[in-house]
Amino acid sequence: MELRFDSRRDMVTAFETRFYVFHVDDSERMNADLRELVLEHERTDSGVRRSNIGGWHSRDDLFEWDHRAIGALRTIADAAVRAAVPLMVGGACTFDFSLRGWANLSRFGAYNKQHTHPGCQVSAVYYVASGTPPGPETPESGVFQFLDPRTHAEMSALPGETVGRGVSVQPLDGRLILFPSWLYHQVNPYFGEGERISISFNAHVTDLRLTGEPVGATRVT
Repeated sequence: MELRFDSRRDMVTAFETRFYVFHVDDSERMNADLRELVLEHERTDSGVRRSNIGGWHSRDDLFEWDHRAIGALRTIADAAVRAAVPLMVGGACTFDFSLRGWANLSRFGAYNKQHTHPGCQVSAVYYVASGTPPGPETPESGVFQFLDPRTHAEMSALPGETVGRGVSVQPLDGRLILFPSWLYHQVNPYFGEGERISISFNAHVTDLRLTGEPVGATRVT
């Protein structure tokens, strides 16, 4: 009697969760315009309270603001959604979608508590001004963190397993992080100087149709 197992053939990956990290090249001019625009809106609008503790959160009409930088960002957001959705559904597809966006501004001590984005399928955050990088005394300052979506998975993890641990992504100017809207995430308190400014958006996807054979489904026979 022999136990046979080939890790190249017999190891099954299931329930993986993907997110996507883009970088916008030559974004300095657009980011400078977006920064001034967000600061101007902060001065004239009290904003809203969502997941933000401290800081300022605009209303979700950002893509309706009349400025060329908003148009440029909308083009980038459209391209990111178009690139990611086929990867998320496992094959070539056609679809429509609508976008709603808002600005986030954090100063010293502000953060965003754990949350999801209901009512849509795809969400993203784009960093306009990432602020002061984390230092040795505050290594988690302002980092964006995804939480393991498997409830209580950490309670029985083996030593050294990554199950139950969060995944941190460092904010950088021009970086865009796109992820499924149901995935819990948070932003750690920012302990840097000046402002950290980001723009988030949700995509509500409709009329999605696969145009080829779907790939990526797990089936054991």
